[in-house]
Amino acid sequence: MVESVINLAADSRLHAIIETAVEGIISINKDGIIQSFNPAAEKIFLYSANEVIGQNVKLLMPTPYQQAHDSYIQNYLSSGQPKIIGSGREVKGLRKDGTEFPMWLAVAEFYESNQQYFTGFIRDLSTEKSYFEKASNLEHILERSLNEIYIFDAETLRFIHVNQGALSNLKFTREEILKCTPFDINPEYSKEQFEALIDPLKNGDTDKVDFCTVHCRKDGTHYPVEVHIEPTEYESKNAFVAIILDITKRIEAQEKARINQERLLHMDRVSMLGEMAAGIAHEINQPLTAISSYANAGKRRIDADDLDQNKLKELFEKISFSSHRAGDVIARLRMMLKPHRKQAVYVAINKLIEETIELSKTDTNSFDYEFNIHLTKNLPLVVADSVQIQQVILNLIRNAMDATAYEEKRFKTISVYSRLLEQEKRIQVSIEDAGTGINEEDADQLFNPFFTTKESGMGIGLAICHSIIQDHSGRIWFTKNKDKGVTFHFTLPTALENEE
Repeated sequence: MVESVINLAADSRLHAIIETAVEGIISINKDGIIQSFNPAAEKIFLYSANEVIGQNVKLLMPTPYQQAHDSYIQNYLSSGQPKIIGSGREVKGLRKDGTEFPMWLAVAEFYESNQQYFTGFIRDLSTEKSYFEKASNLEHILERSLNEIYIFDAETLRFIHVNQGALSNLKFTREEILKCTPFDINPEYSKEQFEALIDPLKNGDTDKVDFCTVHCRKDGTHYPVEVHIEPTEYESKNAFVAIILDITKRIEAQEKARINQERLLHMDRVSMLGEMAAGIAHEINQPLTAISSYANAGKRRIDADDLDQNKLKELFEKISFSSHRAGDVIARLRMMLKPHRKQAVYVAINKLIEETIELSKTDTNSFDYEFNIHLTKNLPLVVADSVQIQQVILNLIRNAMDATAYEEKRFKTISVYSRLLEQEKRIQVSIEDAGTGINEEDADQLFNPFFTTKESGMGIGLAICHSIIQDHSGRIWFTKNKDKGVTFHFTLPTALENEE
């Protein structure tokens, strides 16, 4: 066998082929003793050629191949009936580190100097098997996924593969869906619109497209979905893979959260109105009492035959003014009580502040407080829901009142400011008190729901204020005053910002 190897090596071209072959090439004599071991075989079995040449080839075989190998050779030598010689099959190999691996083995027979030899050609199948196993597992995962997964042809846009999740959600059979295109199940897109959507993928301008839309089931019902599309290849064709997530539950959860927030806002407005009930009654009673007094005065003049037209006109004007005043109070209260969706419009913030301060004065204790109002003139309009922003301002004013409730008269001053932040194109509103202030340990929790520093508070006022301002794309925070108390600030976007 050694002589045959030497003779083979004499042919430099053949030797180069053997040395550079990607398949392992091992030659043995009729007794199973290894005669040659090429570099590819060294990589496969982790042995060097010097370690195995002269050893029985069974060294490279796990049980039960070791025990059967010698009998295979002897049977062939005696009967001439090959089992593997001249063909190939999958068997197991054994590496130097003891690990077994699948390999493809083909055996050829040759003679050199009247000596019989066998050459084995070996291909390591472990990488290929791992790839196919992973591919099989991935295909299994994709097929069993609850998400809808589609592959559609890049040219015809017709579906060429869909998973079970797609069939289950759309209620189509596989045969029916494979006759469709993405825009057949998507009522929001025509063929032209869908082609425009995926053009950036075709042109290589982007590697993915994400959007939300609706899908239409076979029975005509619609459901919201989130779509992710990427280019791919399928069966050597250019294609796109679309992964679809049914977001019905997410939309329902968002809607439920929105309704709960509106209910919470409504509850807070009702709570505030309950606390101001006595003041409201007093506020309405004043114009009603005035109306009654002016009407009685007019009646007395008529009874006394004192029909001075100017004086009677003055009485009627006072009656009209007082009735409008009562009507304004009731209108404000109805707006505060009424649950409604956010309606963002252009609002004059200074006017809103002034109206809210007037409303806050209906509180029974408001006569104890002095308001200092510092509003910058000619401010641009803000984009806001006037009722919700009025609720924020009113809540902050009431908090300032509570913070100074037990202070001396000279500290019962509430200052309200408005100013333009020119660089940010936003308006800042600030409400300052000279009250008890806020402890360091409470500062981080102040805007958390159900956290309160008041004995009778519910702890939702500032949390709602924070939610409203965030919903308006603004910011709310507080700062400690240098001398006493705190100042709450919030910002709102102006019409100038929204026009950019």
